[in-house]
Amino acid sequence: ARRESASVLAAELHLSDRTIEQRMTGAWQLVHELPAAHEAHKAARITAGHLRTIDQATRALRIDDAVPAADKTRVEQELVELAERTTPGQLRSRAARIVDRVLTAPLQQRFEAAREQRAVTLSEAGDGMVFLGALVPAALGTAAYDRLTRSARGKPKDDPRTFDQYRADALLELLLCGQV
Repeated sequence: ARRESASVLAAELHLSDRTIEQRMTGAWQLVHELPAAHEAHKAARITAGHLRTIDQATRALRIDDAVPAADKTRVEQELVELAERTTPGQLRSRAARIVDRVLTAPLQQRFEAAREQRAVTLSEAGDGMVFLGALVPAALGTAAYDRLTRSARGKPKDDPRTFDQYRADALLELLLCGQV
């Protein structure tokens, strides 16, 4: 039934079945794993940006079986209340501290578990474009982004591409050809 629904929605929205299935799975997880945040978003008390921030900030908490359900619920409620009076950026910086207070596993263990989730994803962006994303360790991802940024800073003055366009093209050249 899920695949059939995804297929119908994909045809209507001109997206791939896989993209719709991923969105449906993500929505199901938000509704069931973060009910207070979902309700606050549904009631327009928080924005989609707040909801994404709460989702991202609580991922480690939601998979830590050693944290009691009551603590998880309390943290979610605290983040929703904070989201109602801050911007998503302000929430992001505070959310990490709030979540860290209740996590039971040391940072190194959490990093190792998170590292096991690394992946490369591809999703339709429409108009012949796709979004290519990678979930990688922060140090390596930051270094890769920095290399692309340094490459874009060296673009010729007469190059008509924007900084971001040049950086995107540099990524593809590195992946497909091995050099910029």
